[in-house]
Amino acid sequence: MSNIKLVHSGGNSVSLTVPDSNPAANRTFKLPGADGSDGQFLKTDGSGALSFATPSSNTGARQVLEQFASLADGSTHVLSQGSITMQDVTATQDMTTTWTDLEGSVVNYKPPTGTVQVIFDFSFFCRNVDTSSIMFFAMSVDDTANVNSLLQLNTASDHHYVAFRSVIHIGATYTGGASVGQYTSWGSSTKKLSVKGRDYSNSHDGSVNDSPHTPHANWYTQGFSSGTTGSGTNAKIKPVVQITAIGSV
Repeated sequence: MSNIKLVHSGGNSVSLTVPDSNPAANRTFKLPGADGSDGQFLKTDGSGALSFATPSSNTGARQVLEQFASLADGSTHVLSQGSITMQDVTATQDMTTTWTDLEGSVVNYKPPTGTVQVIFDFSFFCRNVDTSSIMFFAMSVDDTANVNSLLQLNTASDHHYVAFRSVIHIGATYTGGASVGQYTSWGSSTKKLSVKGRDYSNSHDGSVNDSPHTPHANWYTQGFSSGTTGSGTNAKIKPVVQITAIGSV
């Protein structure tokens, strides 16, 4: 295999060599007549003429830098800043009068570089326990409430599938602080994202992730082929988390 070897006065060398496989034809590459600027790259015009060029840059327009969604099923997902593992929801969670993380909502997350917004979506099933239940939900970052994200839900002999959404702002101009979901920077570590919930009082109790019926007693083992006779077996409805990081590169 042919190569051009340039030897440094110190003894070490740099070599230019031909491709591993035989080219389809003779190739000639014409080097540029002058050096480029810092940060430029060497490009070709497709006919062998090489020149230095500046990479195209984003003008600041916002775009989706990263997005993922998952059931709370214990699965692991590889993202730009590391892997995250979802909680696995298998049981009913009864609300109390103490603010508590909704099971399945906890994600330890760090967004990609350049992120200015993190959109946190959490979809879950809830129902009343007492005749009339009153529940509150709010976004939590490192166990600090975003007070503007508060959601109140009243259920009276009813069941609801809730789509909860909150937005976290990141950047030097976002000086409101954690209590309103604003951070001047994310920092170098992950943050614990979750939705917390509580009852209004002990006499207005509710629960999440629990449905009073399944399509059939064998639904979880047979799915659509389990039959058409409904069952009073309680279903455990796994919630869904989706995170979207928005920014510019």
